[in-house]
Amino acid sequence: MHSGVDYEGHPYAQHTVEEIMDTIVDDLDLLFSFRPSKPVDIEVVSSRQLNQMCQRDHGKSMRANGACLDERNRIVIYVQKGLSRDSLFSTISHEYAHAWQFMEGFCGGNWQRREGFAEWVCCKVCELHDITPNAEYRETTGTSGLYANGLRNFKVLEEMYGVQGVLKAARSNTLNLDVLK
Repeated sequence: MHSGVDYEGHPYAQHTVEEIMDTIVDDLDLLFSFRPSKPVDIEVVSSRQLNQMCQRDHGKSMRANGACLDERNRIVIYVQKGLSRDSLFSTISHEYAHAWQFMEGFCGGNWQRREGFAEWVCCKVCELHDITPNAEYRETTGTSGLYANGLRNFKVLEEMYGVQGVLKAARSNTLNLDVLK
């Protein structure tokens, strides 16, 4: 059984991670009618294992709290061992948005658009639980420009067109505002 530490320093187990994911799945259904069309599993892994997965999948070493991989018959979300409860909510929300993108073909091949949408989804879920998402930390510190810039784009879309406009932009694989009118 995998374990980590919760926000108060108490150990948690794989079932706690799965409970958080179940909560997020319910939240995404409530917020956006996200419903998985194929199984989405979650596994807790070491930072070294996660780095190796990112190396294999993206061709470069990346510091990440999580990853989402489409593995034929199922999608797997991997989260780093030892994350706080709040970081788990943030990371799993972000990665589940990627799972949805895999299932629905959202955001095409544009990395900034994919990551921006995942960050935006993460912010929406974290708002429900009064959690400061990892995304906002990255945005305010200016780290991971790709993520922060993508998030800003989706926040602008939301201000202009609402949540449905953001979802339409994601589904249409564009940020072209004419499509959203």
